[in-house]
Amino acid sequence: MIDGFLQTTLLFGLVFTILVYWFFHWLSNRLNMPLLSPMLCSIAVIIALLKIFNVSYETYNASAHILDYLVGPATVAMAIPLYRKISYLKGNALAILVGVFAGLLSTMAVVTLLAVIMKLDYSVFNGILTKSVTTAVAREITAELGGNVPLTVICVCITGNVGAAVAKYLPKWFGIKDEISMGVAVGTSSHAMGTSGLMEHTQLGGAISSLSLVIAAIMMVILGPIVSGLFW
Repeated sequence: MIDGFLQTTLLFGLVFTILVYWFFHWLSNRLNMPLLSPMLCSIAVIIALLKIFNVSYETYNASAHILDYLVGPATVAMAIPLYRKISYLKGNALAILVGVFAGLLSTMAVVTLLAVIMKLDYSVFNGILTKSVTTAVAREITAELGGNVPLTVICVCITGNVGAAVAKYLPKWFGIKDEISMGVAVGTSSHAMGTSGLMEHTQLGGAISSLSLVIAAIMMVILGPIVSGLFW
């Protein structure tokens, strides 16, 4: 009954998603808890409520998919601080490239090691391998490698949200004071979601992170098939 009613309510998914996300964003700031990620909590609560009220994903997504169109403009907007800090990028180009390569390689090495130890299926391994690059690129690479694409989306989402949640606190925990180092670390490991979290605290770090996530995506296109082939 509820599912049928909501099919005629075109803005249900959109309004519902915004309200749930706004609530957890407010709660996270109020409690000052970095791991209380608004996006992760929103996803969990939305899934639970849809299940409880027996609302199909198709009904929910009929209006919620409008939010998908905002991903492009939001990603492009990250180029603004990148442009403003272009002088820093030029002066540290080699360090950024080496840092991104090292970070991406270490991430893939850990995933491969865990896959071998846990004897993961080939499709599962490829689904996890691309977890640290932005969703659009990760999905395409996983599909080309014959991996589990839905698993990739979940892993990318979790990785990004964890990165966004702890981006503010990592420098304190590890004694990192250099914004460029922080930007490379976040952009390489937690793509656009982590970058958005870092950008709330440092413009330079956010700019470096924006560039790093692009470089990491390009490198993954090259390194992903190589590592996948070696594993198989």
